[in-house]
Amino acid sequence: MTNRARRRQEENREREQRRLAQLIQRGISPDRLPAPRVNLLSVAQVERGHLDERLGLFVIIVLGEALAQVVAANTELDWTRAVIVSSLAGFLILVQLWQLTSLYGFTPAPRRTASLEPWQALPAHLGVTASIVAIAAGFGGLIPAAGEHLHTKDRWFVFGGLALYVITSVVAALFGRAPLKWYLGWALPSLLVLAAVAVFGHPLPAWSLALIAYGVLAWFAAYNKLVDTRRA
Repeated sequence: MTNRARRRQEENREREQRRLAQLIQRGISPDRLPAPRVNLLSVAQVERGHLDERLGLFVIIVLGEALAQVVAANTELDWTRAVIVSSLAGFLILVQLWQLTSLYGFTPAPRRTASLEPWQALPAHLGVTASIVAIAAGFGGLIPAAGEHLHTKDRWFVFGGLALYVITSVVAALFGRAPLKWYLGWALPSLLVLAAVAVFGHPLPAWSLALIAYGVLAWFAAYNKLVDTRRA
C-alpha cells in the first residue's frame, strides 16, 4: 500500500466520521444512522524489507536454474577451447548477476537510489527474472555452437536478455533518482553495445560473443563497485 493510498484512506475515514457525527448532533439516534458511504476496512500493507527479501530469493532460484542450463549444455560436448571459454563466460555472467542480486537487491539499479514502491518493484522483479531466463536460454544454444556462428535466435536471447536487464535497471533508477553520470557512463554505453552485437554480431564466432556479453555486464556492474571503493 503506497503512502498516497494510505493518506487517501485516512482522509475518507475522517470525512465519513465527521458526517456521522453531524447526523448525531442533529438528533438522529446512533442505531438509525445510515450505512457508511466509504469502505472503512483497512488495506493490507506491504513490508518492503520482506518484499525485497522474498523477491531476491526468487531471483536466486532462477539463477540456479540458469546454472543448470549452462551445465546441461556441456553434458555431451568435447571440451574444446571454444567450449571452455563459452562455458566459463556463461558461468561468470551468472555469478555477476548473483552478486548484483546479493549486494544490491533484486533490481540492479544503483544502490544509492531510493526504495521502490511495491507497484514499481514488482514489474522490475519481473523484468529481471525474464532477462535471466532469456540469457540462460541463449547460452543453452551458444555453448554447443561455441566454435561456429551463433544462430540469430540464440544471439538475441543472450544480448536481448542482457539489454532487458539494463533497461529494467534504468527504469528502476528513474524512480530512484540515480545520478546522471550512471546513465551516461554505464547504462547507455552498455545498451548501445548490446544492441549493436544483437543486430550485427552474426559474423563473430559464438565464443567471442560470450566474452563480449560478460565484458558488457562486468562494465555495467562496475559503477557500484567504483562508488564503494571511493567511499572506503
